[in-house]
Amino acid sequence: MSQIDSYDSGEIIARIPFLLEEFNNKQIERENLSPLLVLSLFANKHIFLLGPPGVSKTGTLGIFATCIDDGNIFEVCVKDDKKYEEIFGDT
Repeated sequence: MSQIDSYDSGEIIARIPFLLEEFNNKQIERENLSPLLVLSLFANKHIFLLGPPGVSKTGTLGIFATCIDDGNIFEVCVKDDKKYEEIFGDT
């Protein structure tokens, strides 16, 4: 049984607006991103943020993780000198 199976789904659904509100209160102009972060969380899938340096992609995920009990992030900084294998492994 996965960890999510041990929770009441109705309780989880009821908490989503509070999660969105908490995140949006900590961020400015990220209202379009917050539903996608929640979707990736409940879908148990990764999210890939692409943008120029300095727009707080990593900071935004860090703040979102603080809104969740036991929240954590996995981060890979992709730059021009990053090799394919460093990101995706030997495939």
